[in-house]
Amino acid sequence: MPKISVVVPIYKVEKYLRKSIDSLINQTLKDIEIILVDDGSPDNCGAICDEYAANDSRIKVIHQKNKGLAGARDAGIAVATSDYIGFLDSDDFAMPDMYECMMAEAEKNDADVVISDYFVFNDEKEDELSERRMNIPPNATFEFIRDGILLDHYASYAWNKIYKRELFTGFTVPPDMYLEDVYMCSHILAKSSRIGVVPKPFICYRQHLSIMDKISKTKRKHGFYLAWSERERVCEEHGFDKPLMYCRRRAQEAAIALKIYDYFHPYMSQEEKNTLDNYLADIPNKPVELQLRHKLRLWIINHVPKCCWMFFSPGIVLRG
Repeated sequence: MPKISVVVPIYKVEKYLRKSIDSLINQTLKDIEIILVDDGSPDNCGAICDEYAANDSRIKVIHQKNKGLAGARDAGIAVATSDYIGFLDSDDFAMPDMYECMMAEAEKNDADVVISDYFVFNDEKEDELSERRMNIPPNATFEFIRDGILLDHYASYAWNKIYKRELFTGFTVPPDMYLEDVYMCSHILAKSSRIGVVPKPFICYRQHLSIMDKISKTKRKHGFYLAWSERERVCEEHGFDKPLMYCRRRAQEAAIALKIYDYFHPYMSQEEKNTLDNYLADIPNKPVELQLRHKLRLWIINHVPKCCWMFFSPGIVLRG
C-alpha cells in the first residue's frame, strides 16, 4: 500500500498541468499514489492525465462531470488507498522532497495532520519564489497550533498539509463554494489530536490576477459566510473558546456583507436566503464587537432593508 495518496483536482489548467504532475512523479518518496481528477475540463487536461497514467502505474485518473474543487477532492478521496491524504492544486507544483519530509514527520509522531511552510509566486514568474513562513514555535502544543489556524494566524490552505485519511469520514464540503479550505480545515482540526510541523516550504503556490464578474463576487461573499459561520459552529460545538469570538465576528461580518451584496446582485436560492436571514436575526443573541460600519449595515438590514440602495453601493460592500 502506498504511504500517501495525493489528490489533484483538474479543470482548465492545460498550460500548467504537466509541471504539476511532473513535480509529483519526481518526488523522492516513490511510494506515492497520484490521483488525477479531471473535473469535466473542456481542454486537453483529460488526455494529458491519461497519457501520464499509461506510463506510470502509481497514477489513477478519474473523469467526471464538473463538480467544482470540493467535488473533485471528494472523488479523489473516495478512491484513495493510503493512510494519508495530500492535495495539490493543478496549477501549482511541489518541491521534490515534500512528501518524504512530511511523511517522516507523520510517522515519527503518529500525527493526524502535518503542516509546512510554502512558496508563492505571481503567475508566470516561477523563478521568483517568495517564502511564506508560519514561524510556529518548535515546542508548540496541539491546542496552540489548532487555535492559531482557527484564528487565521497560520494558513488554512489544504495543500500545505497532509492528513490521516480517516479524518475525512462523515463530512463533505458544500459543492462549488469559495473558501473550501477554511470550511474543511475546521472539521479536520475538530477531529484531530496531534499536529506535526515541518518548518520548510514545499508547495509553490501560483497567484493569478483575479477578474470576477458581479455574480462571481456574490458567490465569493457567500463562500466567506459559509466558511466562517461553519468555523464558528465548530468552535462552539467543540468548546474551542479562544478562537470562538474571532470566528463569530468574521462570520457576522461576512453575513452582513453578503446580505447587502446579494440585494444588488442576487445569487442565492430562497432556501439560502432564509438561512442567512435566520443567522442575521440571531446576531443580537451572540454579541461580538463589530466595527461601526458593520453595525450601521446591520441596523439598516434589520430596520429599513428596502432602503439599502440609498445607503450602499456594491463598491462599498466589497471593502467590507
